[in-house]
Amino acid sequence: MIYLFFSPQAAMAKKAAKRILDKECPVKDEFNYVSFNMAEHTPDEIADECEMLSLIAEKKTIVAENCAFLSNEGKGKGKKKADPSLKKLTDYCLNPNMNVDLYLLVYSETIDLANPVVSAIKTTGEIKEVPMPTEREWFSAASKYFAKRNCPIDDKALQEFLRRIDGDYARFLTEREKLCAYANGEPITLPVIKMMVSPKLEDDAFQLSNALLRGNRRAAIRIYRDLKMHSIDEVRLIGVLANQFRFLDQVHFLDGKGYSTMEIAEELNCKPMRAEIALRNIAGISPTGLLQAQEELYHIDKAILTGEEPAPFAFERFLSNFSL
Repeated sequence: MIYLFFSPQAAMAKKAAKRILDKECPVKDEFNYVSFNMAEHTPDEIADECEMLSLIAEKKTIVAENCAFLSNEGKGKGKKKADPSLKKLTDYCLNPNMNVDLYLLVYSETIDLANPVVSAIKTTGEIKEVPMPTEREWFSAASKYFAKRNCPIDDKALQEFLRRIDGDYARFLTEREKLCAYANGEPITLPVIKMMVSPKLEDDAFQLSNALLRGNRRAAIRIYRDLKMHSIDEVRLIGVLANQFRFLDQVHFLDGKGYSTMEIAEELNCKPMRAEIALRNIAGISPTGLLQAQEELYHIDKAILTGEEPAPFAFERFLSNFSL
């Protein structure tokens, strides 16, 4: 049987596949189970493995993760040329071996329905979309988990927990375990959530950029040091902060063109409140200053990635010397 699972979150696709996989292949060993990370392998290798029967096990299970070649991402619109590298896998999917279970995992919101492999699986296998949980489903799942672990949690604490993980299923799994280990059967309160679970990075970058724009470098350093308590990754923070400055630069440009707050929000696909706050923050700041901030972030990112400077030192130096 061939299964294709797709979801924008890897952890959700893996969990959905695991439900079937554990039932069909409860005992996994080197004779009946093979896994691929498709960032390092080719579709031909999957097909070759599918055609290579086990001499010991009656049934063989193959899992191929990160099958980006089946997604729509980065392919654009219009007629697509046939990809010759998919022919072998397509031929196998049209005529699969019944003694082989193949699981293809795609970490994307959509799959390429015109892809010949996907078209073949439509006729011989199963395609399963793994949808994101609704707000009510998140709340219910979290409530049941904490109750099962005998860690009572009130609604305010639970809502803050869900707000901070921001729909990240992998974080949901790890943070809930961390909270239960810390609580050890005691109630999980709002202060515990604030201490143990870091807010979503975009919120922190927003606060950080606001402090810098106000010239409050001390507050910016305090925000950064608070983030360090949650093992923040500087490179990721630099990327989010650079996006925030890029957004401010776009707002500045549109404001100069005479756009209203609502028109800016519509043009940049953001909430009007965010556009309004951005306009207040950039009052009196030149576009050159915003471009300079992005340039400085690029240089510290490069210094960290090339090993020229330790990440904490480079980022704190940027905050200490920041000026518009």
